[in-house]
Amino acid sequence: MQLGFTVMAPRVRYPDHNHPPQEAYVLFTEGEFLQEGGDWFSPGLGGGIHNSPFSIHAMRSGEVPFLAVWCLLV
Repeated sequence: MQLGFTVMAPRVRYPDHNHPPQEAYVLFTEGEFLQEGGDWFSPGLGGGIHNSPFSIHAMRSGEVPFLAVWCLLV
């Protein structure tokens, strides 16, 4: 298992990507996610998200910096 934090300045888009391990996020600030070509959505402050192995996903911050903790199950 790998744990880490993602911090992004306001109005930043992390590019579409995928990877073998599944991944989970818990948000400490507002942010939006994109999964498998769907629409952007926000899990909300304190919300979480799960990305399956090899699924294409991205994230972006809004008007405030983005902060989330993540876990990769390797």
